Amino acid sequence: MKTIKNLTADELRKSILQLAIQGKLVKQDPNDEPASELVKRIYEEKNKLIAEGKIKKDKNQSYIFKGDDNCYYEKIGNNEPVKLEDLPFDIPDNWMWIRIKNIASVFNGNSINEAEKNKKYRNIQGRDYISTKDVNFNRTINYNNGVNIPYDSNFKIAPKGKILMCIEGGSAGRKIAITIKDVNFGNKLACFDTVIINDYYLFSVFLSNEFLTIFKSSLSGIIGGVSINTLKEFLIPLPPLEEQQRIVDKINSFEPLLEKYDKVEKELSKLEKEFPEKLKKSILQYAIEGKLVKQDPNDEPASVLLERIKQEKERLIKEGKIKRDKNESYICQGDDKNYYENLPMGWSVCMLNNLATYKKGPFGSSLTKDMFVPDSTPNKVKVYEQKNAIQHDATIGDYFISYEKYLDMKSFTVVPGDIIVSCAGTIGEIYKLPLNAPKGIINQALMKVTLFSEEITNYFEIIFYDTLHKLSEKSKGTAIKNIAPFEVLKPTIILLPPLNEQNRILYKIKIINEIITD
Repeated sequence: MKTIKNLTADELRKSILQLAIQGKLVKQDPNDEPASELVKRIYEEKNKLIAEGKIKKDKNQSYIFKGDDNCYYEKIGNNEPVKLEDLPFDIPDNWMWIRIKNIASVFNGNSINEAEKNKKYRNIQGRDYISTKDVNFNRTINYNNGVNIPYDSNFKIAPKGKILMCIEGGSAGRKIAITIKDVNFGNKLACFDTVIINDYYLFSVFLSNEFLTIFKSSLSGIIGGVSINTLKEFLIPLPPLEEQQRIVDKINSFEPLLEKYDKVEKELSKLEKEFPEKLKKSILQYAIEGKLVKQDPNDEPASVLLERIKQEKERLIKEGKIKRDKNESYICQGDDKNYYENLPMGWSVCMLNNLATYKKGPFGSSLTKDMFVPDSTPNKVKVYEQKNAIQHDATIGDYFISYEKYLDMKSFTVVPGDIIVSCAGTIGEIYKLPLNAPKGIINQALMKVTLFSEEITNYFEIIFYDTLHKLSEKSKGTAIKNIAPFEVLKPTIILLPPLNEQNRILYKIKIINEIITD
């Protein structure tokens, strides 16, 4: 069961409305005229309107009353009364159940297609025309839509102060509002022209979860809608007229508080959603600045580690496994210490280019779906996709190329131990292919990273993740593929801690993440 602190403003509003329509929001007053007497007056008024020709007589007019056994019965036309079973909930003794058709004339409006609107009804003198799109989910209506109907037309009118409800399509039963003036309206909207009862009380009933549940269960057709005749047969609880007003007043007194609650609740939800990611970035920032764990003077300096990485890179160049960078450079700590005076003890400065090779996936047209082969193809080669990096799973994916095609694209090969990085959309997700990962090639949404030394693999993932996110934020919406890996990524300067300190940082981050996710 949800507590108030777990409820959204809309859920809290619906809870209040549910109490209202069950007679639990305000106290009953024994001096109120019972709803049974109100019903009699409603029928008298309806008969008067029928006699005046203002409304039509219902061929199957029904009358609900309470029997001597305190149960509700319904008499339809000249038929014998039938006991009403399975009523939604209990109501106070001085309330009554009644069908919508007995308290309101329910009718839909007139349909106008877009071409007709533009040709005949745009920006002319007349009554505002309201369609489904003009009724908002926040219970308001957009009257200034530029569509007007001449006052002398035979279009149906929704009078001022009456309910308009969407009854067809995706917003059926959810878009509902009360008019502030007479309007013409569309055929997917229903107007409820009530007799005697409080329109704002009926509005509260329509906004309740109980009504929405019944409405949804009555939807039919491909588009999904509730017919006017079906709507008319819905049962609603009817309090005395005086209590209807007290209920409306009480609900209105809550609304300013609910609006404040809604604002605070949304801000809190946003904070809760953003907090873990912001905290993660803050922790990573502390980590890469040498502020997360203490330095140990006994650690092997990062400069020694960098020298080993440099030697390994030279070995790979000699073996022809990688090419020498024409603009290769190494950063050394200067004697003036102007740039490095705040460097943590034992740390060194280097460029990402000094730690790994970076290979972007094939350019768009180089790898297209018409090149893919079925899973059953012999010697097929897997195509790694962005979702492999995002979901950290090498087994998922449905795309393969033939071995012959693979021979043309060998430069994009990835093998177990390689790091793949998401470079578009969800930028910066990093995944190291496990030992059991199949050999494959990367697609255009990925980048392959091959480290010169596996010693720094885990820490590299942290600094690379941080670097990619900073670069993507600076790009102001430009996809990472347009700024990486060459002109921006490879020359990016990073701070490298001693190997032992890297391990301490990783352990500290692991502990913090476990605390955050608990």
